[in-house]
Amino acid sequence: MIKKIILFVVLASVLSACGGGDDAERALNENTRQYIDLISEVLDDSNALLSDFSETVDELYVGNKNEEQFHRAVADLVPRSREISGNLDSGIHLVIAELQPFHREMIELINNQHQLLLSTLESVDNENLRRGELGRNISEIRQNQSQVIENLNRILRQ
Repeated sequence: MIKKIILFVVLASVLSACGGGDDAERALNENTRQYIDLISEVLDDSNALLSDFSETVDELYVGNKNEEQFHRAVADLVPRSREISGNLDSGIHLVIAELQPFHREMIELINNQHQLLLSTLESVDNENLRRGELGRNISEIRQNQSQVIENLNRILRQ
């Protein structure tokens, strides 16, 4: 929700600075607004998925799940992760030139999160699960999410 408010405020300032303009400018503004809405949704979904994964890791740590149950729970998150990636891909036609570097950051963030799930499944399958690494990986992705949001806000203020 906070992300949506920040993105909305920044977007409103960008759009108001552009003025009324012609039809092409209005279309560009509309595409940008749609893209920001999409990114906000993708970030919210990504954060929710990461929170669910973190909760599943916690359940493994405290003994509420054994490794088989943990594997099943993580496997159940993979389709959601794939859907988030697909949603991000669906907005590629909305990306204006100024947002291309940001979009690449988003792709990297979402792909890293998806890869974390797949790597975790592989580690459980190979009986090589390193629980300590899971927490560090979750923290790293959360930090990357924060950095991506800061980068978008910086880009939109320019």
